[in-house]
Amino acid sequence: MRQARANANTFNGPYVVFSDASGLWNVERWEEAHVWIGSAEIVMPQRDGPTHELKTLSLPFQAMWEGRKTHEVRKNDRPGGFTLEDLLILREWNNGGKVYSGRTIFAVPTYITEGGAFGLPDNMVVMSIRVIAKHQNWSPS
Repeated sequence: MRQARANANTFNGPYVVFSDASGLWNVERWEEAHVWIGSAEIVMPQRDGPTHELKTLSLPFQAMWEGRKTHEVRKNDRPGGFTLEDLLILREWNNGGKVYSGRTIFAVPTYITEGGAFGLPDNMVVMSIRVIAKHQNWSPS
């Protein structure tokens, strides 16, 4: 697997920040495994669960991008439900234009509240999430 070295010279807290031809990345846990998802290489903890690509409306996406929103509320409609082993690919969706913006957040759930708890409808989940990487212009290959 190719090393992601593109301009990896800026360190900002726990993040290694680097850019390549396809956008700006903020990557956490540089020591972890390099993973390719489509044309994007990200550094992430090992996960054994499925990958979920999820449309996310612009307003909540922007709050996640800025680090103000650290949870995701979703209908629990995935086979096997959401688990702590999953990888979430959150793609910004411009509902007015009915298009993806290209901005993408790669995240992992750190805690899941299942439906039925605390008045949450049975078919919903609330996932606390940790952002692993952000990309300005990602699309699946």
